[in-house]
Amino acid sequence: MNFKILSTNLEYARGLDGSIKDWILKGYRAIFISPKTENKNLNKFKKIIQRENPDLICITEIKKNQISTLINKEYQYYKINVKYTPGSKFEKSFLHKNNCNAIISKHNLNIQKINLKNGFKTLLYEIDLPNNIKLIHFHFSQNKKIRHKQFQEIAKMYQNQKLKIICGDFNIVYGLKELNKFIQQSNLKILNQKPTFPSIKPIKFYDLSLYSPELHPNLKILPDIFSDHLATILTIKL
Repeated sequence: MNFKILSTNLEYARGLDGSIKDWILKGYRAIFISPKTENKNLNKFKKIIQRENPDLICITEIKKNQISTLINKEYQYYKINVKYTPGSKFEKSFLHKNNCNAIISKHNLNIQKINLKNGFKTLLYEIDLPNNIKLIHFHFSQNKKIRHKQFQEIAKMYQNQKLKIICGDFNIVYGLKELNKFIQQSNLKILNQKPTFPSIKPIKFYDLSLYSPELHPNLKILPDIFSDHLATILTIKL
Protein backbone atom coordinates (compact mmCIF):
# COMPACT_ATOMS: atom_id res chain seq x y z
CA MET A 1 0.00 0.00 0.00
CA ASN A 2 1.29 3.46 -0.93
CA PHE A 3 0.63 6.44 1.34
CA LYS A 4 0.93 9.88 -0.30
CA ILE A 5 1.64 13.12 1.55
CA LEU A 6 1.17 16.46 -0.21
CA SER A 7 3.08 19.28 1.48
CA THR A 8 2.94 22.94 0.52
CA ASN A 9 3.25 26.55 1.59
CA LEU A 10 -0.03 27.95 0.25
CA GLU A 11 1.06 31.58 0.80
CA TYR A 12 -2.51 32.40 1.94
CA ALA A 13 -3.72 31.89 -1.68
CA ARG A 14 -2.06 35.11 -2.85
CA GLY A 15 -0.93 33.39 -6.04
CA LEU A 16 2.45 35.15 -6.30
CA ASP A 17 5.24 33.30 -8.09
CA GLY A 18 8.06 34.73 -5.95
CA SER A 19 9.59 36.90 -8.67
CA ILE A 20 10.50 40.55 -8.08
CA LYS A 21 8.18 41.51 -10.94
CA ASP A 22 5.24 39.74 -9.34
CA TRP A 23 5.90 41.39 -5.98
CA ILE A 24 6.06 44.83 -7.62
CA LEU A 25 2.81 44.32 -9.54
CA LYS A 26 0.86 42.21 -7.04
CA GLY A 27 2.59 42.76 -3.71
CA TYR A 28 -0.52 44.49 -2.38
CA ARG A 29 -1.99 40.99 -1.98
CA ALA A 30 0.11 40.64 1.16
CA ILE A 31 -2.40 43.06 2.72
CA PHE A 32 -5.52 42.52 0.63
CA ILE A 33 -6.62 39.64 -1.61
CA SER A 34 -9.81 40.05 -3.61
CA PRO A 35 -12.32 37.19 -3.19
CA LYS A 36 -12.01 36.47 -6.91
CA THR A 37 -8.22 36.07 -6.74
CA GLU A 38 -8.40 34.06 -3.53
CA ASN A 39 -10.99 31.64 -4.94
CA LYS A 40 -9.04 31.29 -8.18
CA ASN A 41 -5.88 30.22 -6.35
CA LEU A 42 -7.68 27.96 -3.88
CA ASN A 43 -9.48 26.21 -6.74
CA LYS A 44 -6.18 25.80 -8.58
CA PHE A 45 -4.77 24.06 -5.51
CA LYS A 46 -7.94 22.00 -5.14
CA LYS A 47 -7.51 20.70 -8.71
CA ILE A 48 -3.96 19.64 -7.81
CA ILE A 49 -5.35 17.70 -4.84
CA GLN A 50 -7.89 15.99 -7.11
CA ARG A 51 -5.20 15.12 -9.65
CA GLU A 52 -2.60 13.84 -7.19
CA ASN A 53 -5.07 12.16 -4.81
CA PRO A 54 -2.91 12.30 -1.65
CA ASP A 55 -3.87 10.58 1.61
CA LEU A 56 -2.68 13.52 3.68
CA ILE A 57 -2.20 17.24 3.00
CA CYS A 58 0.13 19.40 5.10
CA ILE A 59 -0.27 23.15 4.61
CA THR A 60 1.61 26.17 5.91
CA GLU A 61 0.23 29.69 5.45
CA ILE A 62 -3.50 29.28 5.13
CA LYS A 63 -6.27 31.57 6.43
CA LYS A 64 -8.95 30.20 8.75
CA ASN A 65 -11.72 30.85 6.26
CA GLN A 66 -9.88 29.15 3.36
CA ILE A 67 -10.04 25.60 4.72
CA SER A 68 -13.73 25.22 3.79
CA THR A 69 -12.83 25.35 0.08
CA LEU A 70 -10.48 22.38 0.41
CA ILE A 71 -12.39 19.94 2.60
CA ASN A 72 -15.17 17.63 1.34
CA LYS A 73 -16.57 14.14 1.92
CA GLU A 74 -13.34 12.54 0.78
CA TYR A 75 -11.16 14.89 2.85
CA GLN A 76 -13.33 15.31 5.91
CA TYR A 77 -10.70 15.05 8.65
CA TYR A 78 -8.71 18.19 9.35
CA LYS A 79 -7.09 20.48 11.87
CA ILE A 80 -6.39 24.17 11.41
CA ASN A 81 -4.75 26.34 14.05
CA VAL A 82 -3.16 29.77 14.36
CA LYS A 83 0.58 29.24 13.95
CA TYR A 84 1.69 31.60 16.73
CA THR A 85 2.28 30.93 20.40
CA PRO A 86 -1.06 30.90 22.30
CA GLY A 87 -1.61 34.18 24.13
CA SER A 88 1.11 36.00 22.18
CA LYS A 89 0.67 39.42 20.62
CA PHE A 90 0.74 37.82 17.17
CA GLU A 91 -2.13 35.46 17.99
CA LYS A 92 -4.23 38.44 19.08
CA SER A 93 -3.14 40.86 16.34
CA PHE A 94 -5.76 41.84 13.78
CA LEU A 95 -3.23 41.29 10.96
CA HIS A 96 -2.07 37.87 12.20
CA LYS A 97 -4.88 36.17 14.12
CA ASN A 98 -6.16 34.28 11.05
CA ASN A 99 -2.72 33.10 9.88
CA CYS A 100 -2.76 29.33 10.26
CA ASN A 101 -1.25 26.00 9.35
CA ALA A 102 -3.45 23.01 8.61
CA ILE A 103 -3.60 19.25 8.13
CA ILE A 104 -6.26 17.66 5.90
CA SER A 105 -6.68 13.90 5.69
CA LYS A 106 -8.69 11.16 4.03
CA HIS A 107 -8.20 9.04 7.12
CA ASN A 108 -9.04 9.54 10.78
CA LEU A 109 -5.46 9.84 12.01
CA ASN A 110 -4.28 10.97 15.42
CA ILE A 111 -3.10 14.58 14.92
CA GLN A 112 -1.51 16.39 17.85
CA LYS A 113 -1.00 20.16 18.02
CA ILE A 114 2.19 21.17 19.83
CA ASN A 115 3.76 24.60 20.33
CA LEU A 116 7.55 24.86 20.46
CA LYS A 117 9.36 27.07 22.98
CA ASN A 118 11.43 28.97 20.42
CA GLY A 119 10.20 31.56 17.90
CA PHE A 120 6.85 33.24 17.39
CA LYS A 121 5.64 30.79 14.70
CA THR A 122 5.62 27.79 17.04
CA LEU A 123 2.81 25.50 15.83
CA LEU A 124 3.98 21.95 15.16
CA TYR A 125 1.75 19.10 14.00
CA GLU A 126 2.57 15.54 14.99
CA ILE A 127 0.65 12.91 13.02
CA ASP A 128 0.60 9.18 13.77
CA LEU A 129 0.90 7.24 10.52
CA PRO A 130 0.49 3.44 10.25
CA ASN A 131 3.42 1.19 11.18
CA ASN A 132 4.44 3.44 14.11
CA ILE A 133 5.68 6.24 11.83
CA LYS A 134 5.58 9.81 13.14
CA LEU A 135 5.08 12.66 10.70
CA ILE A 136 6.19 16.06 11.98
CA HIS A 137 5.09 19.13 10.06
CA PHE A 138 6.51 22.57 10.88
CA HIS A 139 7.14 26.05 9.45
CA PHE A 140 10.63 27.04 10.59
CA SER A 141 11.72 30.57 11.46
CA GLN A 142 13.27 32.96 8.95
CA ASN A 143 15.71 34.01 11.68
CA LYS A 144 18.78 31.74 11.53
CA LYS A 145 19.42 31.65 15.30
CA ILE A 146 15.80 30.87 16.10
CA ARG A 147 15.63 28.32 13.27
CA HIS A 148 18.59 26.40 14.68
CA LYS A 149 17.09 26.46 18.17
CA GLN A 150 13.97 24.92 16.64
CA PHE A 151 16.09 22.23 14.96
CA GLN A 152 17.61 21.36 18.34
CA GLU A 153 14.26 21.37 20.10
CA ILE A 154 12.69 19.01 17.56
CA ALA A 155 15.75 16.73 17.52
CA LYS A 156 15.47 16.34 21.30
CA MET A 157 11.69 15.81 21.21
CA TYR A 158 11.94 12.91 18.75
CA GLN A 159 15.33 11.41 19.60
CA ASN A 160 13.73 8.13 20.69
CA GLN A 161 11.33 7.88 17.75
CA LYS A 162 12.84 5.35 15.33
CA LEU A 163 10.63 5.94 12.27
CA LYS A 164 9.87 9.56 11.44
CA ILE A 165 9.36 12.04 8.63
CA ILE A 166 9.82 15.79 9.10
CA CYS A 167 8.38 18.02 6.41
CA GLY A 168 7.42 21.65 5.90
CA ASP A 169 8.93 25.00 5.01
CA PHE A 170 12.47 24.95 6.45
CA ASN A 171 13.46 28.49 5.36
CA ILE A 172 17.12 27.47 5.14
CA VAL A 173 18.43 30.63 3.48
CA TYR A 174 22.05 29.43 3.61
CA GLY A 175 21.50 26.05 1.94
CA LEU A 176 21.31 22.39 2.91
CA LYS A 177 24.52 22.67 4.97
CA GLU A 178 22.36 24.31 7.66
CA LEU A 179 20.83 20.88 8.32
CA ASN A 180 24.05 18.91 8.83
CA LYS A 181 23.95 18.88 12.63
CA PHE A 182 20.20 18.36 12.75
CA ILE A 183 20.15 15.34 10.44
CA GLN A 184 23.09 13.75 12.28
CA GLN A 185 21.43 14.18 15.67
CA SER A 186 18.09 12.91 14.36
CA ASN A 187 19.49 10.09 12.18
CA LEU A 188 17.65 11.40 9.14
CA LYS A 189 18.28 11.81 5.43
CA ILE A 190 17.23 14.60 3.06
CA LEU A 191 14.89 13.38 0.34
CA ASN A 192 14.91 16.51 -1.87
CA GLN A 193 17.15 16.66 -4.92
CA LYS A 194 15.83 19.91 -6.41
CA PRO A 195 14.92 23.38 -5.00
CA THR A 196 11.34 24.62 -4.60
CA PHE A 197 11.57 28.41 -4.09
CA PRO A 198 10.72 30.74 -5.74
CA SER A 199 8.27 28.72 -7.80
CA ILE A 200 8.88 30.69 -11.02
CA LYS A 201 12.61 29.77 -10.99
CA PRO A 202 13.55 27.66 -7.94
CA ILE A 203 16.98 28.17 -6.38
CA LYS A 204 16.29 27.59 -2.65
CA PHE A 205 15.72 24.27 -0.85
CA TYR A 206 12.91 25.46 1.41
CA ASP A 207 10.18 22.80 1.18
CA LEU A 208 11.92 19.70 2.45
CA SER A 209 11.21 16.17 3.59
CA LEU A 210 13.60 14.46 6.00
CA TYR A 211 13.15 10.76 6.70
CA SER A 212 14.43 7.78 8.65
CA PRO A 213 16.65 5.62 6.39
CA GLU A 214 14.50 2.53 7.01
CA LEU A 215 11.49 4.08 5.24
CA HIS A 216 12.75 4.45 1.63
CA PRO A 217 10.20 7.08 0.48
CA ASN A 218 10.00 8.78 -2.92
CA LEU A 219 9.54 12.50 -3.56
CA LYS A 220 8.02 14.37 -6.49
CA ILE A 221 8.15 18.16 -6.86
CA LEU A 222 5.04 19.45 -8.59
CA PRO A 223 5.54 22.01 -11.40
CA ASP A 224 2.26 23.89 -10.76
CA ILE A 225 2.61 27.57 -9.85
CA PHE A 226 -0.14 28.58 -7.41
CA SER A 227 2.13 30.00 -4.68
CA ASP A 228 5.69 31.29 -4.39
CA HIS A 229 6.61 27.75 -3.26
CA LEU A 230 6.35 24.56 -5.29
CA ALA A 231 4.46 21.72 -3.62
CA THR A 232 5.90 18.25 -2.99
CA ILE A 233 4.44 14.76 -2.94
CA LEU A 234 6.10 12.19 -0.67
CA THR A 235 5.12 8.57 -1.25
CA ILE A 236 5.87 5.87 1.28
CA LYS A 237 5.11 2.15 1.14
CA LEU A 238 3.30 0.84 4.19
